[in-house]
Amino acid sequence: KLRSSPRGKDMKVIMLTAESAKENIVEIAKLGVTNYIVKPFTKEQLVDKISSLVEISKL
Repeated sequence: KLRSSPRGKDMKVIMLTAESAKENIVEIAKLGVTNYIVKPFTKEQLVDKISSLVEISKL
C-alpha cells in the first residue's frame, strides 16, 4: 500500500523482523522493503542500516 502512493514510491523501508529463515527473507523481499534487520539487533546495527540507505539516497 505504501509503495502505491506517489509519496511512498521512492520511500526507503527497513523492516524489523524476528524471521531469519531464508524462505522468510525471500517473502520479506517480495513485500518491497528496501532492507531488513533481524531481531534482536543492536542500536549500532540499526544505525548502520539507516546510514547505508541515506548514503544510497544521496547518489
